Amino acid sequence: MGFQEGTLPIKYIGIPLTALRLTVSDCQPLIDRISSRLAGWHFLNLSLAGRTQLLKSVLSSLHMYWSSVFILPKAVIKVIEGKMRTFLWKGSSRTGYAKVSWGQVCKPKEEGGLGIRSVLHLNQALMLKHVWRILQEDPHSIWVAWVLRHRLRIRQSGHIILLRLLGAGENYSK
Repeated sequence: MGFQEGTLPIKYIGIPLTALRLTVSDCQPLIDRISSRLAGWHFLNLSLAGRTQLLKSVLSSLHMYWSSVFILPKAVIKVIEGKMRTFLWKGSSRTGYAKVSWGQVCKPKEEGGLGIRSVLHLNQALMLKHVWRILQEDPHSIWVAWVLRHRLRIRQSGHIILLRLLGAGENYSK
């Protein structure tokens, strides 16, 4: 039919498709994209509030798609958050130091933080969203049964226990 047989890893919609876990080298295009975006901002003389807004609106969206599809390697998360931290505190002057810990910065404003989302916590939440979707599907579905058994290694009794503990997503009172 004219199809060429390929091998993994390949790129599809800008992200690598691989049969194994992502490596740091697989995520290098993401890191390069974040670095190039930050390099374009270094000539701007932005206040802390301006840098915070750029981090929350632009940089968070750059890794959002990758975070929703893959479990990012810890080394990649460390690099991304390091670049975000450096830009926040040093800005274009390339001088400065962290006024508070990154954990404090990533807290919501109501709790005294700047409201910047932690890359690690965002990645974990987006991965749990997939698990939640699987648990909400029809338990008799062949696809759900296969994912639960072979990918999540949960037997039928485990699925029932999880639904009992988590509920079916409806509001209920005890």
